[in-house]
Amino acid sequence: MFRNERSLILAATPMESAELRTIFSDQPDSIRRKMENPPALRGPGWDLPSSTQAEFVKGELIRTVERGRIVADLYRDGTLVVGAKVDRDFLAWSDKNDLRLHPLALIEVTINFTRFYQHVLADFRATPAQVKFRVELNNMHLEGQKVLLRSGSVQRFPALEGGARKEAPSDAWSKEFVVESGSYNPDEVAFRMIREIYLWFGHAEEAIPYTTEIEGMKVIDAAQIERIR
Repeated sequence: MFRNERSLILAATPMESAELRTIFSDQPDSIRRKMENPPALRGPGWDLPSSTQAEFVKGELIRTVERGRIVADLYRDGTLVVGAKVDRDFLAWSDKNDLRLHPLALIEVTINFTRFYQHVLADFRATPAQVKFRVELNNMHLEGQKVLLRSGSVQRFPALEGGARKEAPSDAWSKEFVVESGSYNPDEVAFRMIREIYLWFGHAEEAIPYTTEIEGMKVIDAAQIERIR
């Protein structure tokens, strides 16, 4: 996925052998159909590929692609991998140099990923006890130019200015953590993934926008994002 381009990779993988029930089904309530029209916080926003037919790949996975800027692969074992370009048309929205990560784009695509995985969990023949989540950034120093991430929320578009900006400390990076399926909270998992990105860039936790706390748990606040137009 975007091997030689700046990109964000989000992945979820069951920690034990598992299989999805409806990945290759034509039924309207199948996980395949849900992947073709995944839930989204806003319209338009930074979503998973939508309104596109899921392509069968070697009987092992289904794939959706949207305008070459975001790709989603769902494997029959329940592994979900999403790759998104960091460029002016997607995660570095409106930046002509393709270098400044857009905070809202980054956070919105991540929560849409974790919320869709809730549907994947519901489609297992036998739900795995644990799922490993992985967040990865690649080619952050492409051609000697370092990708930047600013602190704070988006107050206006294109939102390229304001906030403290930090440079990616290395060309590539990844982080993994394991989540119990029985207590899965997609908004909390999204926060954990985003938190790791911000910490890697050198930001304090308070720099992360669109968050709230529920019963002592930090989560991405979907309602804040939904209100943005």
